[in-house]
Amino acid sequence: MDEATPHLHIDFVPFTTGSKRGLDTRVSLKQALAAQGFKGGSRGDTEWSQWVQSEKENLAAVMGRHGIEWEHKGTHEKHLSVLDYKKQEREKEVIQLEGQISEKKEEFQVLSDRVENYGKGMENLKTLEQVLDTSPEYQLPEPQGFMSAKSYRNKVAEPLV
Repeated sequence: MDEATPHLHIDFVPFTTGSKRGLDTRVSLKQALAAQGFKGGSRGDTEWSQWVQSEKENLAAVMGRHGIEWEHKGTHEKHLSVLDYKKQEREKEVIQLEGQISEKKEEFQVLSDRVENYGKGMENLKTLEQVLDTSPEYQLPEPQGFMSAKSYRNKVAEPLV
């Protein structure tokens, strides 16, 4: 129960007895399974696969007696060769990198639009500066006869600004 999908590990040492040559008792998976009645068939129907299926059926029967239902999630994936695994991982990397590329393209487009708008803004500012420098309504008139600086500021300059 230490992972997302609960599972079971079975550790055992297969052995056979009654060997005619060498030791009487020896370690042998094939012979131990043959002694239990599992005979090899086709390439996918080996003694081992037959035993695993038998153990699953026995485990399901025990679970059924205790009211536990076995939920078959179908999440067991076929083991991949190293080359196929690397290819699969590279495909994931390519998808991730394509996502990053599209993000960077969007970011580039935003920055490109800003640069383009910056140029237009600079042109607008130059035009505005020229209008402010030359347009008569934005020009300060010459002070009248004996007008003080304070009075000129209060009566002429501040209202214009």
